[in-house]
Amino acid sequence: MKGTMSIGEFAKRVGVSPITVRRYIKKGLITPLKTPTGRYRFTEKHVKQFFSLREKETPKKVVIYARVSTQKQKTYLENQIQLCKQYCVSKGLQIDEIITDIASSFNFKRKGLKKLLDMVISSQVDTVVIYSKNRLSRIAFELIEEIFSMFNVKIEVIDKSEKLSTDEQLKDAVEELISFIHYITSKIYGSRSYKAKKIEKCIKEVLGDANSDT
Repeated sequence: MKGTMSIGEFAKRVGVSPITVRRYIKKGLITPLKTPTGRYRFTEKHVKQFFSLREKETPKKVVIYARVSTQKQKTYLENQIQLCKQYCVSKGLQIDEIITDIASSFNFKRKGLKKLLDMVISSQVDTVVIYSKNRLSRIAFELIEEIFSMFNVKIEVIDKSEKLSTDEQLKDAVEELISFIHYITSKIYGSRSYKAKKIEKCIKEVLGDANSDT
């Protein structure tokens, strides 16, 4: 059948073994097409259906993310974590994981952020709690928030008062946004998720808006 995938191709596309796919079929969770000879065939609709099922199966986590730029700010890092914990208690949120980074906000390959992005893309996260927006990013925050929302992930920000105050900070923040776009673009091209195209479209829209403002 033209434009369809074999069970092996489908399994590779969604990142599981053919045995797992057959288990879904046996349970009636996915109903593939069949060739006249009885072979299974899958379409993009089945890919979306599979990811939707996996999202429902995977327990979603509440994750605290905290970051400082240098080792000298470790005390501030601990303060961030404590404030985020208190916020979670006040909101009745059960904390499942705490992820931290000691790195510049320009570094989008920081270990903690990479782990968080991997968890979001694999549909493991329900809510991310941060002390302030610039703990994730100063100027790319709205882009990150939009990407997270595509995976139904909420970001809870405790302190929303931080703002860019100087031209130098704004210049640095623009460089940070460019750095983030390069990083996330390279990341999604390696993802099997069907949402990758939506993320790419989101980035192009942001870039288009930025160009129209110049």
